[in-house]
Amino acid sequence: MRKLFIAVISLVVCLSFFSTTAIAAVPTVNPSQKVVDLAGLLTEIEISTLSQLIADASERTRMDFIVLTTDNSLGKSPRIYCEEFFDNNGFGLGPERDGMILYIDIAKRDVYFNAFNRAAAVFGPQEQNAVLDWVAPYLSDGRYYEACLAFVEVSEYYISGVPSGEIDRRYGEIVYRVDHAYGRGLTIPMAAIVAAIVSGAILLILFALHSKSLPQKPGIHTYFDENGLNMTRKEDVFLRTHTTRMALPKDGGGSGGGGSIGRSSGGSISRGSGRKF
Repeated sequence: MRKLFIAVISLVVCLSFFSTTAIAAVPTVNPSQKVVDLAGLLTEIEISTLSQLIADASERTRMDFIVLTTDNSLGKSPRIYCEEFFDNNGFGLGPERDGMILYIDIAKRDVYFNAFNRAAAVFGPQEQNAVLDWVAPYLSDGRYYEACLAFVEVSEYYISGVPSGEIDRRYGEIVYRVDHAYGRGLTIPMAAIVAAIVSGAILLILFALHSKSLPQKPGIHTYFDENGLNMTRKEDVFLRTHTTRMALPKDGGGSGGGGSIGRSSGGSISRGSGRKF
């Protein structure tokens, strides 16, 4: 019973975590606002200049560029925060709502690059980490404006290097792969909740079966039969020991990672990479 109780409590905590994360709403802004500096890292002049540069880059690439800074992640991962911010505020250009976000969490020292829809066909893990390779050093030095400029300029460089027809071809392959992997309409957060429920149910069943198979605690009747007291003696002889040593792997110390792809809760194709700075 104790194990069953622990399993139930674990399931409730897990579901509560998902519910709490989903309830905390990201800020609502006008989608025409491309620089959302919630953390106050940029001056008004820097925001104005950066906004104009983004408008020019968007005109050339037909993709949306969003800079988002915060000092409160609302308990969400960088990816979930970016996805909800992008979808809930209606960002993205064109019929597929193409675009990308540079997310900077100054409190947690997180930087994250998230590409959406057709932009995800341009920015795979290698390209995303190349952008972050330019952005992260500026952030580490406290040069936030230069980091945002690097995001826009390097991102446009990669977009301009891929013909539109090739982007469409890659995007079609990504949509097919994602929808067959997750199932159309089953979003990644929903899939996580379903997985948590199924896992919890399986744990409950396993604990119940295991509890039934456990031997009963011995009582006084265990040692008596019709002939009286019935006890046996068992003795184990310990002969020798053998110790196996294994070297633990060291931290590779890589500069970044990610690039996982799927659908956001709002239905957008989403691919992101991030690191600390």
